[in-house]
Amino acid sequence: MLFRSCQFSFTFSPTSTGTKTSSSSVSTNGGSFVIALRGVGAPAQLVASPTAFDFGPVAVGTTVSRTVTVRNVGLTPLTGWTGGGVAAPFGGGQNCVVAGGLLQNQTCSFIYSFTPSSAGAFTATTSVTTNGGSFSITLKGRGNAGLVVANPLGIDFGPVKVGGTATRSVTIRNAGIGPVTGWTGGGLVAPFGAGQNCNVAGGLEIGRAHV
Repeated sequence: MLFRSCQFSFTFSPTSTGTKTSSSSVSTNGGSFVIALRGVGAPAQLVASPTAFDFGPVAVGTTVSRTVTVRNVGLTPLTGWTGGGVAAPFGGGQNCVVAGGLLQNQTCSFIYSFTPSSAGAFTATTSVTTNGGSFSITLKGRGNAGLVVANPLGIDFGPVKVGGTATRSVTIRNAGIGPVTGWTGGGLVAPFGAGQNCNVAGGLEIGRAHV
């Protein structure tokens, strides 16, 4: 006796996450059977690292950047990105919103910067939401300006003959983080006089001294 075979093919194309079930009944003149079907719509799932940055001391007017790496460890593309923005002196950008979503095992980045415009401590927190979960990012940094150290702070010219001129110098050193700018004052009236070479383009740089 010759036995022939055939096949029923079934597919599973979930449009949402979770467990799905169904059954299919088949009848013939040779009997009937029921096929039970089960499948799981797998969600997208992300892993983000790191999620906290301390930019540390940053000179006023300069920029430091750090990167958060996001990986899709699920089976479904990561989509629906919202959030992630921050206010000055922090800044942010990302390359995660792509056509078709971020695929399984692919990575993308959120890039954050810190550009202090004044001295002091700054903090910020931002949250990112996707179809595969959410995460929060905490940022902090300190804006450091220049710090002048002047030496000496007193000058005694001693006896100087009438009509003569004596000159002494005060050394100004930048002991801070960031250029020293915005020089004002320092002038005198006769019989004293003054001049300086500190007010240079770009400011007095870190570790530099002028006399």
